Amino acid sequence: ERAKLEFLVGEALVDVANEGMRSLLHEEYREAASNEDRQKVIEAALAQAGDLSLVQAKIRKLESDMRRSADPDHARHELALLYYRIRMHDKSLALYQQILARRPGDTLALYNMACALTRLGRIDEAFSALERAQSLGYDVLAIGDKDGDLAALRSDPRWARFVRRR
Repeated sequence: ERAKLEFLVGEALVDVANEGMRSLLHEEYREAASNEDRQKVIEAALAQAGDLSLVQAKIRKLESDMRRSADPDHARHELALLYYRIRMHDKSLALYQQILARRPGDTLALYNMACALTRLGRIDEAFSALERAQSLGYDVLAIGDKDGDLAALRSDPRWARFVRRR
């Protein structure tokens, strides 16, 4: 329950972050040095407030890892998650599409792609990605039933049909 509360508080922080909060967020980031999860939330809040300084180096490193690695999909996953966290859903989606072009059965990429598609308002495509993940054995409802990223899908009449087909 504590982890869920921390996640929700983090999401709320990202939602309300603005330019006037930058210095406070940088101070919070320094104080959270031993808490990587908290730092990720603050990075996302800063990005929402227009300050990408903390994530730019991570983006460059992951892009470099993608170019140099024999198996670049791990770095692609990490970069897609980073873009998603800082609400660059279009870039996140493009990376998941690249992963799925190489590995069509990657159920985690399908699920995360559905989340990005939902955030982009592309509901039909999101349902399609979830159905594909489910058909490949991913237990979508284990987390999708509570995942805030899929809230728009759960309010769609197709969600009830999706749940029944499970």
